[in-house]
Order: sequence, then structure tokens, then C-alpha cells
Amino acid sequence: MTQNKFNVTLFFQRLFVKRICLFFICAVICTLGACGNRSVPLPVLDFSAQVSICDDYGLKDLEAEVNSTMQGAVTIKLTSPDELWGLTYKWSDGFELIYDGLHCKTQKGYMPEEAFAEALYNVFCALSRVEQYSSFTGAVALYEGQCNSGQYKVITEKKGYIQNISIEEINLSADFTYE
Repeated sequence: MTQNKFNVTLFFQRLFVKRICLFFICAVICTLGACGNRSVPLPVLDFSAQVSICDDYGLKDLEAEVNSTMQGAVTIKLTSPDELWGLTYKWSDGFELIYDGLHCKTQKGYMPEEAFAEALYNVFCALSRVEQYSSFTGAVALYEGQCNSGQYKVITEKKGYIQNISIEEINLSADFTYE
């Protein structure tokens, strides 16, 4: 009977140790899972999007297609109003303005800093150097900084895609949508 009592005691001790080990393993896994991917991704600069540029009263002034690459090549093609449909701003090695078959090639910085297209390009360039967000709430990150066109604010969603760019000094507000 002593042998039987000893085996039962040993069984419960092993069971207790196994449960404690299992508890600690679960606690570690839960802790690591909760700490995982809390970092906010940097703004995505390799994208294609539709952009709506609004005036001070929230009315749409312009609509455009924007294509941007990580290498700094940006193309902005106006789609509205109809009178300006197809007007294209293109930055790669230099700057190119294209409209109705006419091409104007020059160096970067040709456009005034207050022009909406130059301002968007300047913000993209500034974002390529940004290392951290200004604030993060829920699934929205805010990036703030200074570019050649003024003090900018960029709002991104949780994956880093730009939702809005604004520069108060030049009354620019641009909303981005992705397909």
C-alpha cells in the first residue's frame, strides 16, 4: 500500500508540475501575442490612387490620378475638371509637364512651391525621409513635418496608405482613395 500511495503522490506532483509549465507557456505566448506588431508602418510611397483636392469650403476643385514609386518618381494626371483632363505632372530624373500632346521638360523645382502638384511632390519627398509618426490613435497615424511648400500633416491608415495630405499655409487638402 505504501508503494501505491507513493505512486499516487508522484502522479499528482508530476501533474501539478505539468500544469504549472503549461500555464507559464500559455502566459508567455499570450504576452508575446499582445506585444506583436504594435508598430505603425511608415507611409506607403509606392502606390496608385485617386486624389480629390478641396478648397477652403470643402468643395472639390480638382481630381487626379496619382502614381508614386519608392524611387521618387511621381505622376499626377488631372481627371477633373473636364477642361484640364489629361494635364500631367511628372517627376523622375527631372520634371515634365504634359498636356494635349505638348511636353515641357525641365529640372525639378520648376513649379511654384504653392502649386498643388509641387506641394504633393514635396510632401512625398519629405515622407521618404520620415522615421516616426507624430501621433497614433486607433488605426490612424499622423505624420507632421516641414517641406518646401510649408508645414504638412499626413494622415495614414493602419497599413500606411495615405488618406489625407494638408498644408495650411497654401490651403491644400488632398484626400486619397485606393482601388
